[in-house]
Amino acid sequence: MTRKWPRKEIGGAIQAQLESAQAKIVDVGYGGLKLAFENQRDLPSVFDVTLPTAGITVTAQRIWAHQSMTTDEFLCGVRVEIDPTLASPWREFVDSVSAGGGLS
Repeated sequence: MTRKWPRKEIGGAIQAQLESAQAKIVDVGYGGLKLAFENQRDLPSVFDVTLPTAGITVTAQRIWAHQSMTTDEFLCGVRVEIDPTLASPWREFVDSVSAGGGLS
């Protein structure tokens, strides 16, 4: 599967809320996120991700999930579906948290 947009690592820990679970955003792009959980999760194929620092909730479609080979974290890659009214705030969030600035 080829990504439509590149992803960049987050320049710090950004927390996300997935229904009742807490996660950390590992990398971000205009079309998706990589999330890390402390414990393995049984994630549904589609779920909401709330980004408290940005005040945005997006719908995420799970693409892959597996245990990290280097840490105790459980990792999950998702594609995000952005409501048209959130397109600008989402892009601003991605640009603001991407290490080294915005994506091209």
